[in-house]
Amino acid sequence: MLPLLAFGGQIVLTNRTFSRVQEMMKAFQHLGAVSALPMDQLAQQHVDLVINATASEVNDEITALLESMGKST
Repeated sequence: MLPLLAFGGQIVLTNRTFSRVQEMMKAFQHLGAVSALPMDQLAQQHVDLVINATASEVNDEITALLESMGKST
């Protein structure tokens, strides 16, 4: 996360459980432009990079999310 922020990037965190992602955001906000967004609103955002750190059993869910954003894996 630090290299992306160092180059002026903005980090948008999302999670299936929004309260969990809000906790993560609070832990990292002091580093720079870090925000949280409910997963169902992510498809409406412009993003250049998606970093997936989920278990493989939700892989279909991530693929569907990327497709709704016009992205691919």
